[in-house]
Amino acid sequence: MRTLMMMAAAMLAWSCSNDSVIDKAQENEIHFNTNLHVETRASFTADNFAAFNVTALGNGGTYFANALISRATAGSWFTDRTYYWPTYELSFYGYAPTDLSLQVTLTPTAQTVNDFTPEAVVADQKDIVAAYSTGTKEHNAATGVNMHFMHQLAQIEVMASNEDASTFDIAVLGVKLGRIPVKATLTLPAAERAHGTWSTPTAQTSYGIKGTTPITLDGSMQSIMFGSDNWLMIPQQLTGMAFDESYNDNQGAYLAVLCRITDKTGKVWYPVNDPGQTEVKYAYAAVSISTRWEVGRKYTYRLKFFSTNGGAGCIDPVPTNPLDAADPDVDPTPCPDKSGGAPIIDSPITFNVSIEDWIAGNDKQITIEN
Repeated sequence: MRTLMMMAAAMLAWSCSNDSVIDKAQENEIHFNTNLHVETRASFTADNFAAFNVTALGNGGTYFANALISRATAGSWFTDRTYYWPTYELSFYGYAPTDLSLQVTLTPTAQTVNDFTPEAVVADQKDIVAAYSTGTKEHNAATGVNMHFMHQLAQIEVMASNEDASTFDIAVLGVKLGRIPVKATLTLPAAERAHGTWSTPTAQTSYGIKGTTPITLDGSMQSIMFGSDNWLMIPQQLTGMAFDESYNDNQGAYLAVLCRITDKTGKVWYPVNDPGQTEVKYAYAAVSISTRWEVGRKYTYRLKFFSTNGGAGCIDPVPTNPLDAADPDVDPTPCPDKSGGAPIIDSPITFNVSIEDWIAGNDKQITIEN
């Protein structure tokens, strides 16, 4: 394989583009300069962005397809073979991770990642990045083709607090994204520094994270993701969970916290203990979400248990662990005399959602009273 002379493939967020070619390649060879806008959690970083695929289209056809570009050392990259400039302009489509290649269609008439679904386990989820550029021998033979990789998913983090810690103790053992449409096709960007577009997702799935040691909530916001990974989800407009007066369910989306709520006297409020029960169990407290997840942005849900006019949410309509339906720590009937959707303690959880560009833009705050 022949070394492609490229600059380092990734730069940290908030940095500006400073692409350069370390050594001048032969006049007719195609080489690339890359810039990856990254965020340090649950995504590609300067350290782990080690390979991508690129396809070149031009003159009504495919010039080369899915060329593998892989990093050898900082500033030094390899390609699967040497490619030379033709006499016409080329459009370059780059993407990572490279194992998406079986789902990718890159032709003059279609540039898509087909039927993508995020993995069930958060640590296994792929961070899709993509780049588009054009080039000619005249303009790019000496300087290289600039490829600016952009995130194509939405990143989701959940935090929580207990606003009435003087009355209630809340122990959290997990968190769930409930009934999220998860199968869609991405049309890759056709402009530089751009995001692609997603089809309307189908096939609802719930995602769960469970810890080994409970987190005790207090008056400060803290992450309940049980690790450094955040969910990477398909951008979309969510339809929030809703119930009618008879607690018939619209099958909409929700967040749920796997928790155990007691008061200072030791009384267990949720899940309700069965007569004679001795084992400690947890149950999901749910709250509807109807956020619009946009491509390339990070969403942090800040759940407030027992805030002013707030309570502990409602009973999860699907009260099992998405990763293990028979999880012995989870009570599948947390309130035997209440249906899914019924308030756990009179009032819903209140929460707000902070939204920021994954590539470090201005923060926006959306307050939602549920």
